[in-house]
Amino acid sequence: MAASGFRHIPCGAAVNESEALAIEKLKNKLQGFPGTWVLLSNLSHSSHAGRLSDEIDQVVIGPPGVFVVDVKHWDSAWLKQNPKIVDNEAERINDKAKRIAGKLKTAFNPGFVAPRLLLTRGGTGMQAGQRIKPRGVPVFGLGG
Repeated sequence: MAASGFRHIPCGAAVNESEALAIEKLKNKLQGFPGTWVLLSNLSHSSHAGRLSDEIDQVVIGPPGVFVVDVKHWDSAWLKQNPKIVDNEAERINDKAKRIAGKLKTAFNPGFVAPRLLLTRGGTGMQAGQRIKPRGVPVFGLGG
């Protein structure tokens, strides 16, 4: 059985209390999973010097792969009421994940770098037994 471990590397300060809560909840959850996990929080990332930095809320690295997480101060009702904004934000986190993948591939093969949306105001990202996936980006909540 593989050794278990967890490391949190804060790369910047949380923007607000709900982001800090999201970091704490995710830290607690990851510590319960087998394998070695690394959580980078509040990462400022630029794919090259001529480009403005992306603000990335969380990058989670573990046995199943690399996940680029955007923390959203929404609930599932807000998702349903604002589909255009949600689709736009899903596209943005997908683009950030692609840029992170490109950067990582210069050093090693990270596999698929997966984007995720994390809701802080309630909900689990599930609807009628199915995970919500705007533009193919899975949505999770602090509860699930």
